[in-house]
Amino acid sequence: MLGDIQVTIIAIYNVLFVNYCFVLWWCMEKEFGHLSREEVKRVYSSLHEYNLEAEDLHQAARESDKLGSVVIPWVEYYEMPFLRHLALYLLVLGVDEELKEISLADDPIAAFLNFFIDGEYDFSDEPEDFDDDEKQVITAMVMALMGQIESFKQFSQSLSGLIDRVRQGDEDALFRAITVDRTVVACPTIVRHISLAQARNDEAFMDKLAKAITRTKPVRPKPQFDDMRFMLEAVVEVEGIEAFTTVQLEDILANDLELYPNDSDYSSRAFRKMIQKRNKMVGT
Repeated sequence: MLGDIQVTIIAIYNVLFVNYCFVLWWCMEKEFGHLSREEVKRVYSSLHEYNLEAEDLHQAARESDKLGSVVIPWVEYYEMPFLRHLALYLLVLGVDEELKEISLADDPIAAFLNFFIDGEYDFSDEPEDFDDDEKQVITAMVMALMGQIESFKQFSQSLSGLIDRVRQGDEDALFRAITVDRTVVACPTIVRHISLAQARNDEAFMDKLAKAITRTKPVRPKPQFDDMRFMLEAVVEVEGIEAFTTVQLEDILANDLELYPNDSDYSSRAFRKMIQKRNKMVGT
C-alpha cells in the first residue's frame, strides 16, 4: 500500500510543481499554458486514485498492530520549503537520474506524466529494499506529503506555505495549519507562538488553539470542493493565476472535470466568488 500511494503522490506533485524544476522553458505551448486539456484530465485521474488510496492507507493504519515501528514525527518537513521536502523524497527513492533525463525531453510535462502516472517506473516493491530506519523516513515523508496535499485541498496552499506565513506573523495561517494536520503543533515555528502565548497567559490565543485542534474553528472549507481547489492550483501553478480567465478555469474545472456545479448563472457567479476568495487567501 505504501508503494501505491508513493507513485500517486509523486505524479501529482511532479505535475503541480514541474516549473520549479526549470523545464518549462523548453515546453511547447498548449491550451492551458504548458498543460494540455488531456494532461489536466490525467492529473485529475491520478488525484482521484490518490483519494481512494489515502483512505485505504488510513484504514490499514487503524487496523495495524505494527504501526508504531514505522511511524516517526514528520513535522520537520513542514518547516522546510515544500520543494526541498519533495526533492529530498525523490532523492531517497533514487529517481534523480531519471528526473534529469525527463527534464531534457522535448515535452517534459508529458514525460513526467508517462513516467509517474502511466507506470514506466514501479515503486510498488521499492520499500522492501530499505532497512527499518529508511522505511521510517519514507513513511514520514509520505505522511507529510499527504498533509501537503490535504492543505492544498482545504486552503489552496501547502502546509509548508502556511508555516512560512506563520513565521511572517500570520496567526490565521497558524490555526489553518493545525486544522489540516494537528501534528504541526510540534513544529518549532508553531511551538514558539504557543510558548509566547503561555508566557503571556494569552487565553484568547489558547482558546483559538483549542478550537483549531478540535476542528471547531476555523471552519473546514466544504469537502465537496476539495478536488476543485487542488486542481485549480495544479492548473494555475504552471503559469500563474493571472494567465487564466475565469471562463477558462470554469471550462476545464466545472465543464470538463465536473468539479463544480455549472447548471445556472448563479453557479457561474459562485464559481467566480470562489476564485476571488482563493486569490485573497493566497495573496494573488
